[in-house]
Amino acid sequence: MRWNGEPVTLANGSETVDFHRPYRTLLRDFTLATRELSAGAYTFELMYDGAAEDVNRPEFGIDFVWVQEVR
Repeated sequence: MRWNGEPVTLANGSETVDFHRPYRTLLRDFTLATRELSAGAYTFELMYDGAAEDVNRPEFGIDFVWVQEVR
């Protein structure tokens, strides 16, 4: 994952996520490390590095991205 071209760190300190599950999962969430935002445009990228050999038809979907003010 990248934010404005720079690697993104998750709240747990990792920079990568393994989305593979041998079954369909309806809800998983990942929290990014807190960052300060100002008004303006940002770019968030997900990079696909391939699937394990036993995965016949890889699928990936995002339902929403939630931006929350931290007080």
